[in-house]
Amino acid sequence: MNLRHIAGATFVAALLSATTLSFAQAQTGRFVDPKDLKWEPVPSSLPAGAQRATLSGDPTKAGPFAYRNKWPAGYRIAPHSHPSDEIVTVIQGKLYFGMGDKFDEKAGHELGPGGVAIVPAGSPHYAWTKEGTIFQVNATGPWGLTFVNPNDDPRNKKP
Repeated sequence: MNLRHIAGATFVAALLSATTLSFAQAQTGRFVDPKDLKWEPVPSSLPAGAQRATLSGDPTKAGPFAYRNKWPAGYRIAPHSHPSDEIVTVIQGKLYFGMGDKFDEKAGHELGPGGVAIVPAGSPHYAWTKEGTIFQVNATGPWGLTFVNPNDDPRNKKP
């Protein structure tokens, strides 16, 4: 078994663990209807103008979490990475997603409703929209976002 198989097995084990927690939450009667989502502005680590609704867990604490992002047309996020694996599922609209440390629309992939991007921890990636888009992020906290180029980080912008 090579390193790729070990990493893949670790990722699958983490995914199964998160899925088990989700099933356990459902068995306690927690259900989320889209009309009941509480949309809030995204954290300051992301460009302003988008919204987020947490479905389960807490991205700031250890453990699995899920949230939905609502991005307007023309929204984009520069190359960045996260400390844990990320699973992105498009719910509505189209999300354009690319891997690498340079923003390159030609190298991106169009993901429509039901499309999924699976990004390993520490892997630089970027995304953008051409229309209003809603997508779900499943990952394990504590969550973080590190931009490849610190100048792209909204937290480093002077008002």
